Amino acid sequence: MGESIRIAIEDLFDTTGTLPTHSGKLLIQRAEVVVILDRSSGQQAVVYGLEKLHRQIEKVGADAPLMLVVEFDEESDNLAKLFGLIQSAKTPEEDADELE
Repeated sequence: MGESIRIAIEDLFDTTGTLPTHSGKLLIQRAEVVVILDRSSGQQAVVYGLEKLHRQIEKVGADAPLMLVVEFDEESDNLAKLFGLIQSAKTPEEDADELE
């Protein structure tokens, strides 16, 4: 069975809230699926790895993927920072040069 890690969005970034921490970037890199969870409403959405999740569900007896659940407050947290972190952590170095 796959592991599920739950973390607050603010724990992925430094005290300024702008730069990702080393451990935050490593968590995003390791995660096969990233889910966001709104603390106030309980609503959640898969923001990375949906296809991987569907493939694993279809395989009988397959291990669940490593899932990172990121808690946020819809009113105060900037999800664009998280999406930027996911993009930078999941983009291979050689592809990153082409994006610039």
